[in-house]
Amino acid sequence: MTSVSARYLLTLLLLPFSVYSSPDANCQRDFQPAKVHLEMLEGEVLLHTDKSVSQLIKKSRERNLEAGFKRLSGLTLMSFESRFNGKVMAYSEGSGFCADARSVDVEIGFKEFNVYILNRYRPGSCQYRVTKKHEMKHVALYRKVLAEALPELEAAINEAVSSQLPIWAQDITDAREAVSALIKNTVNPLMKRVGEEMKVANAAIDTRTRYRWEQAKCRSW
Repeated sequence: MTSVSARYLLTLLLLPFSVYSSPDANCQRDFQPAKVHLEMLEGEVLLHTDKSVSQLIKKSRERNLEAGFKRLSGLTLMSFESRFNGKVMAYSEGSGFCADARSVDVEIGFKEFNVYILNRYRPGSCQYRVTKKHEMKHVALYRKVLAEALPELEAAINEAVSSQLPIWAQDITDAREAVSALIKNTVNPLMKRVGEEMKVANAAIDTRTRYRWEQAKCRSW
């Protein structure tokens, strides 16, 4: 039983952008900064019971991760997902355009959890139940760590929106994309740290002592 996460990758489906400074840029905000709404994506749990030990090891290695245990009985793989929606207004200013956000809606969390239980364990058996319970603890830990980070993430996005907007660019498309990219550049570093915290939290229940204690609950593995 072990949990390995996908390599950290947070994608907001944003295009590359270029923002330029200009001596005639004079972007002024004439309304209150956008209120940020942040929602956590819980992620669907997909349970798989058809894989052998070698197949589970292969899956972990496909992620460039090592399971690290010879008697692998379960595996949890997760992937991050995020979505950004917002109302952005842009208006001409000097030789370019200013852009600001009217609303910012961000969804951050998990696309899915793939939970694998070794195919030799019949559903309902002691080994199956112990393994599934362990893997679901990993799912709960991933969600817990992210949930605890949400207030900091929301505060950081609010600060970025209120202090760094409006923003000026030479092209109206660049101006609009710059607002989205501001959210991305704010969220990414924080989520990278959250990903590291998830690894630490999950490693705490993947010790050999913990495995011996759990496996003692069943006669044969």
